[in-house]
Amino acid sequence: MKHKNKGELMTKKSLLHNYLQIIILSIVVLLIPFALGFLDFGVDPLISAILMIIIGIVSMLLQGLVEMVVFFSRLEDAELNWDLVKQVASYVDWGRALKFYLLSGLAITLGLILLVVPGILIALAFSILSFVIVDFPEDNNLFEKCFEISKGYRLRIFGFSLAIVSVQFILRTLLDSMFGPGTAQGNILEYAFSILISPISVNYFTNIYLEATGRLA
Repeated sequence: MKHKNKGELMTKKSLLHNYLQIIILSIVVLLIPFALGFLDFGVDPLISAILMIIIGIVSMLLQGLVEMVVFFSRLEDAELNWDLVKQVASYVDWGRALKFYLLSGLAITLGLILLVVPGILIALAFSILSFVIVDFPEDNNLFEKCFEISKGYRLRIFGFSLAIVSVQFILRTLLDSMFGPGTAQGNILEYAFSILISPISVNYFTNIYLEATGRLA
């Protein structure tokens, strides 16, 4: 398989592809779980914890939807609009997707608890899981495919992820110093920043996947 030049992954045009559309999509689909995260449920701590887990799962599925829509848009050179969102949403087997998302989260968590390095390696491989789920709708060996497809790209995935996490950590530290820890103002600004960089992140991982599978145009 002939790979494109590594620098192509970081071109401005590539990383900002459909920037505004992805921001709008991200805001709309993630607004509900984000808003629910601010609510004080006023119930038993156990029930509150369960509700927060449900919100986390919904957020995970919706973020997966965003990644899948961007992938289809790039793969088919299709316009990223609400018709495409509906097509992708109806195409995906969400029960199957949920199973793999939960299993991947469990694997990453156990890997980080038992030995940090294996957890990081698992997380790097599973960073392309959304694309694999939608690209192989009939295959049940998705975790194996994640490791196979991401081989040779994990260092770049690690570097990019580390850069994003570092920037978010610095921003969180600054916001806490300005508004205090866990304040609504700080959370809203952090969410806004996450939305603004989400197109760059989604496009980067889409580029990685398309290049790894020989389809990066």
